[in-house]
Order: sequence, then C-alpha cells, then structure tokens
Amino acid sequence: MIEEIKAWIGSDQDYQCGLALYLKHGRSKSLMRVLSIGGPTSKSKATLIYELERLLVNATSEKIVKTSENIDRIAPLNTGTLPVNTISSQTTGGAFSGVIRRQNTPEIDQMIQQKIMLLKEWDSLHATLELVDQPIRLLNALRILEIGDILDDMYNRLDHYNKHGVLPPAKVFPIHKWDSSKPFDVAKRRTTLRTYVTREKKLIRDARTDATRTIHQNLLVKYQLELNQIERNINS
Repeated sequence: MIEEIKAWIGSDQDYQCGLALYLKHGRSKSLMRVLSIGGPTSKSKATLIYELERLLVNATSEKIVKTSENIDRIAPLNTGTLPVNTISSQTTGGAFSGVIRRQNTPEIDQMIQQKIMLLKEWDSLHATLELVDQPIRLLNALRILEIGDILDDMYNRLDHYNKHGVLPPAKVFPIHKWDSSKPFDVAKRRTTLRTYVTREKKLIRDARTDATRTIHQNLLVKYQLELNQIERNINS
C-alpha cells in the first residue's frame, strides 16, 4: 500500500486512479460513495489527496513499528557479551534463526539509543496528528515519513554490519524550513517544490539502479506532499 500511494502522490494524481486506491485501501464506506458520486471536482480531489496522505502516514507508522522490531532482532541493546558471528539460542526461543549478531560497538549502542528517541518522537507525533492545526499537521506528517526513512536506513546499516563487520555511514536527509505565515516565503517555497518535483521525476526516469530509483521516489513523495498542502492553503 505504501508504495502504491507514494507512486500516486508522485505522479500527476489522476482522480480515478487515486479513487481506485482509496476504494482498495480506505475504510470509510460513506466517503467512498461521496468520492465516487461527486466526481473529480476540486473539493473531491482535495479530500481524496488528504485521505490518501493520511493512509500513507498511518501505513508508515505501522511500518515504523515493524522496522523497530527488526532492529531489535538484529541488534538488541547490551549484547556486548555475544561473540562475533554467533547468536544466542535463548534470544530466539532455543532455535537458530539464521541471524548473525556481532558484538555491539559503542556506535551501535548509540544508534539503538537514537532509535529509542525516534520512536518516542514518532509516538508523540502520531498520537496528536489529528489534533493540531493544518500547517503543523503537515510538518508532523512529513517528520513521521522522515523517521520511517531514518529507521529503514538504520536497519539496512545494522544488517550490513552484521553480515560484513563494517557499519556504513548514515544517509543524510535534508531538513527544509520556511515560514508559512509569510506570503513571499510560501510562494517561493511553492516554486522551489515544483522545481524539486520536476527534478526528482527526471532522476527517477534516468535512475540506473533500483536503490537509486527508490531514493528519488521517496524524495518525490515528500516534496509532493508538502506542495499539495501549500496548494490547499492557497486555494482555501
């Protein structure tokens, strides 16, 4: 579901395709009827975009929980007594799971502490997402997606460390700041985001590997989500 919605958000956002996604993954039967009967009006499309974005954030939150569990599985806290290239049968219910755990280095333990802090932040953001004002909700939703990306990267780095004994450097995720109360900043940010969206679409088309394509697809979704919110605010 996550990849389907991301692909739609990063596309031209055809109404019928988006409606098909909501009919497939949405939960509100009444809203499904309204969106189906109303057709592609500006209000219906704005509602559809919002609902699919909400589904994306909720699905990302579920994925965050699973990723966190996977991180705990391959790099639990305080496993410094485990010899390299072995796994404790007690930690797997008495059976070998095929997972190799190396000794935690201070850097690994620091990563686990970072994971704990990220989970606390995500929990707070997710619990209050529907209670805050629209501009703050956008920023919080983007942060949830970012936390998902950071934890995915963390898991991949730890998995690589367990397999090869080398911890790759962390990816750098850009942080964008702008003042939604200033019309000039909003207009400038909208222009910038449109440029980013166009650029990422081209980079996706030109990508030579699946890994590179995935990176740019994730960036495209983030830029498109923010652009959607700005457009809604301007048109409201």
